[in-house]
This record gives sequence, structure tokens and C-alpha cells, in this order.
Amino acid sequence: MIRALARMGLIALVFIIGTPLILLSSWLPLRPQQAKIGNWIVVLGARLILWALDIRLSVHNADRLKRHHGFIFPNHHSALDVIILAALIPIRFLSKVEIRSVPFIGWIAVAIDTVFVQREEKESRVEARNILLDTPRYPPIALFPEGAILVHSELLNPFRYGAFEIAQQSQTPYIPCVLRYEQRKLVHWGDESMVTNIWRVAKRPDGQLTVEVVLLHVVHPRQDDEPQLLALETHGAML
Repeated sequence: MIRALARMGLIALVFIIGTPLILLSSWLPLRPQQAKIGNWIVVLGARLILWALDIRLSVHNADRLKRHHGFIFPNHHSALDVIILAALIPIRFLSKVEIRSVPFIGWIAVAIDTVFVQREEKESRVEARNILLDTPRYPPIALFPEGAILVHSELLNPFRYGAFEIAQQSQTPYIPCVLRYEQRKLVHWGDESMVTNIWRVAKRPDGQLTVEVVLLHVVHPRQDDEPQLLALETHGAML
């Protein structure tokens, strides 16, 4: 319990110190390696959170992220998914609009140019689609094609076609990304809050937790590709 409280305290400290720095730096015109300074602070903060939780990343084919301009399509299993992706490179996200109002997390999301969508409203989905079609391709944008997390902790949800339609229409390359957790049931994000999910990981009795990040081949969609087929092929490759 003491170790868990210490871990959560360190995570809280990262947010308390990091959030003002990210918000202030978002106004600066500087773009080191084409990314906002705030995005680089997010990378550092995410790595500190993983260190506090004693989580080690094993990244396969990391070179595929270098100079990648486009989308990243990861599987969605845990609240840790976003932290892990943010620890790799400067990155943006497509997120449900409710995240925008969450203290600290929502403020950071806005500062790093997250695209928000109200999934139940057609107008909001169209607006998000138009933003994704026109937005610069770097930093890369992560979209979770599953759309939600399954109650069952061992399966991969069927993919929605929307992300693949956007990639096909704009001919934007994307990298399928598989996150493989050493203890899937421990990290699985069920019907609970994000804090509860992270707390369960923080208070685990075991030692270091390893997460494999497998970056598959970059896909370059063509104008005549079928989004449904792209989704099915990518889903099969990620199983």
C-alpha cells in the first residue's frame, strides 16, 4: 500500500508540475523537430509515469516511428495505452469529447492539439473527420479503430471503418500498433474510472511489468482501396 501511494504521488507530481509547463509552452512558436515543446514535455512526463509504475517497454521496429507522418492505429486495452504511446514520440490523439473537461488530462489534450469528437452526434463526427483530413501529418495522430474497450480482456474488438476511410481518402500512411501486456487482466480497463485502473496497476504485488509495443509495417492506402478491406486486413494482422 505504501509503495502504491508513493507511485500515485509521483504521478500526481508529474501532472502538477508538467501541466503548467505544457500549457505555457503551447503558446511558443518554437517547433523542435516539427513538434511543439509541449509535446516533448508530454513525452518526458509519460516516461516518468511509466518509471514510477515500474513499467518497462519493449519496442519492436521502433525505427518505423522515425519521421512517420500520418496515423497510428493501436489496439485499446487499458488506460495505460495513451501513456505508453505518448512515451514513444510526440503524438496527438483522437479522443471522445468528455476527456476535454477532465482536469489536467483535458487541459493537456487541448494543448497538444487533440481532435475531439462526440460519437453520438453525426455533426461532431463529420467535423472531426474534416479536421483529420486537413490537419498536418506530424506529429502523428493515434486513432483507436476499435472505438471502445471490450469487457472481455482477451479479445480484439472488430474495427470500425471510419479511421480507414479517412486514411484512404487522404492517402495518409498509417502504422498498425500492437500493445501486448504481460498481465492483461491486471491492466484491463473495465467498467471503472481511469484512476481506478491506474491504481490497480500501482498496487500490484509483483515486480516490473513489461509491455511489448509491436509496430507493424507502414500501410500506404491508395485511392482505389476499400476502407472495409483495409480494416479487415489490419485487424487480422494485429491478432
